[in-house]
Formats: sequence, structure tokens, C-alpha cells
Amino acid sequence: MKTRLFCCLLVVLCLARECSAREITVDAGPIPPFSYEEQGRPAGIAVDLLDAAGKLYGISFHYRFLPWLRAQSETRSSSDRIIIPLTRTPERETQYNWIAELFQYQFVLISAGAPLPHTLEEAKGMRIAVLRGNPAEKILHDLGFTQVESAFSEEINARKLAARRIDLWVAADLAAKSIYRQAGGDPAQLRYGLRLGDVMHVFLASSPGFNDAATRDIADGVARVRVSGEGERILSRYR
Repeated sequence: MKTRLFCCLLVVLCLARECSAREITVDAGPIPPFSYEEQGRPAGIAVDLLDAAGKLYGISFHYRFLPWLRAQSETRSSSDRIIIPLTRTPERETQYNWIAELFQYQFVLISAGAPLPHTLEEAKGMRIAVLRGNPAEKILHDLGFTQVESAFSEEINARKLAARRIDLWVAADLAAKSIYRQAGGDPAQLRYGLRLGDVMHVFLASSPGFNDAATRDIADGVARVRVSGEGERILSRYR
């Protein structure tokens, strides 16, 4: 009898353990240092924040890296997809469910040692690179910039800047040095100039209307990580 009870208890414990260990697939854009692959492994600010939050609730993440525009499109058209690192903008507000804010940044005009423009009007006469599908692309067009080159990755833009094929690069102040280093450039060359737009808020988001127990746990976990100071320690590793 005791042996039977022990076996039943063991089965219950094993089932409980399996239920508590949840793995969630997250679509991620290749946007260093926010989210990217390094030697085949996921890395980046958003990845580290999510992993830290998931540990608090027994949640692990499988990161699927996709071209950024495709990741956004598939999340919008699906019912149960999760995506990082998505900047929250008025245009995107109703297109996604916003689970948790991860961090903030601001767009800035960057040169590789060359003189920076003093005004936006002066900058409009210069060749500028920006990430395709990025909010900065819309900001530039709304401001009347015409010499804008959009690329599918920030690494391409960084290489263009290093090779002097463009005059300016519009990138997140939090990300530029890391991207430039990964592209083979010397971050000490970078000069930061005028800021564009408001402070941007980066979120973990999901398909419209998708909000289950797991996403609520993740949101709470992210909040706890940020309040504890672990979030700032993660950010400092990538600056």
C-alpha cells in the first residue's frame, strides 16, 4: 500500500514539474544589441531581460530569429505569436498586444568622425542610412528627408558609415557602439549629434488579443527584474 501511494505521489510530482516548466517561442529581429545571435546562441538586452524574467516563473524561451519585417508581419497576422524588440508607436498601437516594457532609447544622428550638422535643415542635404521598418525611417520621411538609404540590418548601415558610403547613420543611442563594433568598426570614431523624435519605449509584444497566463507571468517577471536593479545591470553590459 505504501509503495503504491509513493508511486502515485511520484507521478503527481513529475506531472507538476512538467506543467511548471514552460517553453515559449519568441520571434526576434536581428537587431544588435537588442536581440541577435552570437555563435549560434541568442543574445542581447531583450533576450537577457526575458530570460531573467522567465526564471522567476519557470519559463524558458526559444528564440526564432527572422527578418525584422517578416517577424512583425507574422505576429500581426497570427493569433498567438510573441515578438521582441518592438518599439511602441502610435501607428503600431492597435496592431499588437503590449505585454511589458523592456527598456528605452532615443534616435540620434551619428557620424564616423566627420563634422556633424548643426541643424536638421543642414542634415537634409546629407546621405543618411536607417534600418528598414524602423520608426526612425518614418521620422525622417515625416521631417522631409529625401536622401535616405534603408537597409535590412543595422550592421549594413554601420559598414556603410565606416566605409564613408554615407554621411550619417540614424540609430538608437543605446545600440550604435555595439553594432559598429560588431561590424568591424572602432566605436571611438563615432560622434553623436542631433536627436530625432521622442524617447522610444521597447516592448515585448504579441499578436492582437493574445494575453494568457504565461504572458501575464512574463510581464510581472520583467517588472520585478527592472525594479530589482538587474535590468540596469543587463543594460550596462551592452553599453
